[in-house]
Amino acid sequence: MLKLEYGRETIEALRYWRFHHPHPLVQLKMEVVLLRSQGVLNKQIQHICGISKATLYRYLHEYQTGGVERLKAWPLPRQESTLLSQQATLEAHFRAHPPATVAAAAAQIAALTGIKRGLTQTRQFLKKLGMKPRKLGQIPAKADPVE
Repeated sequence: MLKLEYGRETIEALRYWRFHHPHPLVQLKMEVVLLRSQGVLNKQIQHICGISKATLYRYLHEYQTGGVERLKAWPLPRQESTLLSQQATLEAHFRAHPPATVAAAAAQIAALTGIKRGLTQTRQFLKKLGMKPRKLGQIPAKADPVE
């Protein structure tokens, strides 16, 4: 069984951060440790918070190793796109020569930078540049094309 110590300042910090932290999973961690500090049984904490036994102990070990600051840390590393270094060049090219399809855009990116991307990544990159898909005009079946 874990022997955890809770000071008055720690409990106040847990009470504050369980509602004010921007990430909901950090709020859940604070709630778990706060309930444990109030003497609630582990089974009850699992039931109240909807977590497994392993998750409960992982949160308690995090608190034991680094306190509230360790619980507040939410390092989610995100990879930077390699296309970001070429963003200005690609944007200027696409503004001058808009691609007809996402596949054409992916081919142009590969030709200009040597970086090959799939359709989904290319579509997301174009959206980040502020480009939207072209809307093609449709001619109704009974319309006179000359008019």
